[in-house]
Amino acid sequence: MKRRSQFLIGGLLILLGVLWLLDTAELLDVWRWGVIAPLLLIGVGLWRIVTAFGGAERDAVHGSVDTFVLLSDRHLHCEGPFEGGSIAAVLADVDLDLRGATPAASKIELSATTILADLDIVVPVAWRVRVDGPVILADVKVPDEAPRPDDEAGAAPDDRPELLIRAFSVLGDLTVHQK
Repeated sequence: MKRRSQFLIGGLLILLGVLWLLDTAELLDVWRWGVIAPLLLIGVGLWRIVTAFGGAERDAVHGSVDTFVLLSDRHLHCEGPFEGGSIAAVLADVDLDLRGATPAASKIELSATTILADLDIVVPVAWRVRVDGPVILADVKVPDEAPRPDDEAGAAPDDRPELLIRAFSVLGDLTVHQK
């Protein structure tokens, strides 16, 4: 939410600066407050309506997640079996808490698309996490995997469940926390 507010305030300041500059250079007579003031009120009103639709929601995930978040915050948590699914976020903040989840299979796939958005995923320490996919001007943070102890015959088999995140991120952040 904080990030979107920064975009809105920054965008409004840039717009007002450009209009002021055009007016000062006498390229455009824009300071007709009979037009500018109502346009600003309409713009702020539209912004408030669009952001009111999403709000900061906390939803329970049962089985699989399939969500699209636009211009809002969404908090998802899973208790019980988790099968994976997909999350798409545009100009949004999404939190997915899987600490109470039990993996429905040894390998779970989650598709994560973020465009100008932040996605934070919390997984149990016992899970392995892999992220695969293209990221463009984005940050992907996944904790380093702790080394597994060896048995007498060589490396111990790693039977921990694996969460494979198929990511596509443009100007966003994907962060995985293990707790």
